[in-house]
Amino acid sequence: MAFTIDELNALTNTYILGQPTDIYFTTNALLMKLMNSKRTADGGKYVDCPLEHGAAHTGVYGNSTLIPTTKTETHNKAYFPWGGYFAAQTVDLTDRVQNNGEAAIVNLVAAKFGNMTKSIKRKMGAGIFLNDVVGGVQGFAGAAALFSTTTSTAYGGIKEDDVALWKANNSANATTGNFKGFQLIRAPGIVDTNTEGMPDLYITTQAIKDGFEASLQSLVRFQDNTLAGKGFTNVLFDGAPVVADLNQTTAYVDAYNTRMLEFVSHKDFDFTTPKWEADRTQPDIWTASIRWVGQLCCKHRKAHSRFTNVSAPA
Repeated sequence: MAFTIDELNALTNTYILGQPTDIYFTTNALLMKLMNSKRTADGGKYVDCPLEHGAAHTGVYGNSTLIPTTKTETHNKAYFPWGGYFAAQTVDLTDRVQNNGEAAIVNLVAAKFGNMTKSIKRKMGAGIFLNDVVGGVQGFAGAAALFSTTTSTAYGGIKEDDVALWKANNSANATTGNFKGFQLIRAPGIVDTNTEGMPDLYITTQAIKDGFEASLQSLVRFQDNTLAGKGFTNVLFDGAPVVADLNQTTAYVDAYNTRMLEFVSHKDFDFTTPKWEADRTQPDIWTASIRWVGQLCCKHRKAHSRFTNVSAPA
């Protein structure tokens, strides 16, 4: 007897979803790092992200000091469009006829679900480098938007033409990807001299990452073990991991301060649980999907920098 849709959902829940495995964000170091502190949102027209862009009146104080009472604008907010990604798989009549017995169905479910998770990871891992808008549908307002030099185009609802402090940190200066070069790459993104004000993740190409590692003395090569445990080989620069990504553009190095970025998920679309459902017009075709809606939000644009003319050290 062919299996039923109830059996398929039961086996999915038991053999796949019941396993406490990390199935998301093992293809992009930035997304994986941000997932550790992700925020869920109830909804709204946009994803709001608070900004602190100014300082209070301050100074030395004594008997004759007049303390300023004029209002100082120190807080605002950026707002980002909701973005979304999906992955879907289908079981058709042929699958149902050819797969009999629990073991065969489990293998079918595992293959279909594994392909869905791999596909959505790959799509989101590539999308983080883009301003991912296709046919009017928004994905990530990713690195292409964060580092855009078009001053008249809004990022997070704010134009650089209107707020000078909202300028993207970009450099096309010829830079060598050795230790001294990474010091130059780090500098534009420093918003404070304490640890929290420094970039804590560098994403570049394999050639530049390997060249940077080779330029170090062997006794001072360390790695971030958390990232390494997830499959991201890396080498530390001043305590921050340098990671290669196949989606990164040749000669690029992006320096991120992940404390100034947020990964926000809509509470109702935070990687939805796949449930097999019958097609209304073709009842012998069953489809399941994973859906995510949210956005990558920036709290301080100057905390990140991009260098676009970096060469691997010889």
